[in-house]
Amino acid sequence: MSSLKDDWKTTGKSLGGAFANLGKSVIHSIDTGLDKANDWAEDDNDSKENQNVNTEKNNQAKSSVSEDWSKTGKSMGNAFSNLGKTIIKSVNTGVEKANEWAEEDNTVNNNEQDSE
Repeated sequence: MSSLKDDWKTTGKSLGGAFANLGKSVIHSIDTGLDKANDWAEDDNDSKENQNVNTEKNNQAKSSVSEDWSKTGKSMGNAFSNLGKTIIKSVNTGVEKANEWAEEDNTVNNNEQDSE
């Protein structure tokens, strides 16, 4: 069984990776949107052939952005699942420690009362 410290380290790395994916997806979406806006602005002067090429590029970009967001969603879901599990493990560990301290305190108090 891994230690609580290792669990938090893994959770932190998982969250960091998920937020890195989020940032990349946002940037990729913005980049794709700017390309599409640029294509739209230049659309009046484009030949049919160039418009078809731009349409194909846009379709590929949409697919790529969709894949990015899908990957981001999965990594965010996994990261927050790890976070929840690690929080629960931390709480359980804290409760166990509190119970141990309470039992030790009761033992000390009982011994003190017995010696009086």
